[in-house]
Amino acid sequence: MAQPEPSPWEQLTEMLARSPWVRRFESVRRYLAAGLLLFAVGSAAAFAVAPAVVADMERKQPEFARLVMLAPAEGFMVRIKVALALGAAIAIPAVMFGVWAVVTRGWPWGKRLSRFLFIPASLGLFFGGAYFAYGWVVPPALRFLLGFARDRLQPMISINSYTNFILTMVVPFGLVFQLPLLVFFLARLGVVSHRGLAQRRSYAIVGIAALAAALTPGPDVFSQLLMAVPLVILYEVSIWIAWLAAPRGGARPSSTDRV
Repeated sequence: MAQPEPSPWEQLTEMLARSPWVRRFESVRRYLAAGLLLFAVGSAAAFAVAPAVVADMERKQPEFARLVMLAPAEGFMVRIKVALALGAAIAIPAVMFGVWAVVTRGWPWGKRLSRFLFIPASLGLFFGGAYFAYGWVVPPALRFLLGFARDRLQPMISINSYTNFILTMVVPFGLVFQLPLLVFFLARLGVVSHRGLAQRRSYAIVGIAALAAALTPGPDVFSQLLMAVPLVILYEVSIWIAWLAAPRGGARPSSTDRV
């Protein structure tokens, strides 16, 4: 007796089951689930050290300012928010490692290792930018912003608003510090060149000013300058990185064909 023809849905299911990309997606999903578990465990563990982090954040404010609670649960919610941020900092490296392990599976070991080095480079740039913002940008920004009308008004900041201000300074700085790594990738692909970046420096400065205005938490020019100046320096560094990362030998597009 002839076997019935499988339905189109069954054929599609069988084809997907044999696809190596589907198997890789399943592996990525397992790593993401492990990352979520690590995030939950890390956040729970960080809840114990969150008061010490909040106390260190309080030391960043000027001596003439004072933090207050505007709601009964505000202090508790701030502690949870800080714990979640620390849990994310613990889980993200593990997730990046899992994605690397899946995507580079089957590659030669030397190629896998060269791609793996981008993970610590990216994390180092992110945490370096976050630390720069936390230690060198937040204190002068607070001193400048809270110094207005100080002779007539007593600065009293909600602990929740204060925490949000610090997070909205620290996280964007960590992200924009990825610029050299992004330029390295684009230069290796031949999308950008050091000559193109140097020729478009004025446009980049305008874009950096707009980006700083969008990412900084307040409308004041001082906070925007605190982000824009390091970004301009990173852009200059990225020009040299693009020169170092440019493919050597072979047919290469001219500088007029690339950014």
